[in-house]
Amino acid sequence: MKKSNRMIWLIIAFVFIGINAGEAFAQPGPKAIKRIQQVKKMKLLDELEIDDKQADKFIIKYTAWDDKIIGMKDQIDIARKELDLSIQKKEDKNELMKKSNKFLETMTEMNKLIQEKNYDMRSVLTEEQYAKFLIFEDRFMHDLQKTMFRMMKKGDMPPPDFDDEMPRKPRKRK
Repeated sequence: MKKSNRMIWLIIAFVFIGINAGEAFAQPGPKAIKRIQQVKKMKLLDELEIDDKQADKFIIKYTAWDDKIIGMKDQIDIARKELDLSIQKKEDKNELMKKSNKFLETMTEMNKLIQEKNYDMRSVLTEEQYAKFLIFEDRFMHDLQKTMFRMMKKGDMPPPDFDDEMPRKPRKRK
């Protein structure tokens, strides 16, 4: 698919589902995640040119994996928050190391889960579709964020409303 068609499709998807920048960046809420998943599935089915019979099998398997991955993302969020809280409380280095290791282990589990999903999806796709699937999975979030940044630059979209649960130090100006 041409790059300009991909961009147009993403913009139409944003307009269609009414997503705003704050929902798609950082830690989107459950509604935003559902919306992004729906758009992603629609785009993926289009990209893979799947017939109806194959689409049913694909969506069932893909949705089951997505649900597992979202659960793992929740675990990563918990581990990150615990680590951040330890930093804010200025806990000793052993406690920080323990929580850092827990965070890394959870991220490693997430990567393994994504890899398992990618291997499992091969069973419902042709080799060409599978190759397209792998490329799509790799590019989707990158293209989504890139499109949103462009829309914000043009003024077509408000800036993201980032979650400020983690305090940030002001940047020093040169």
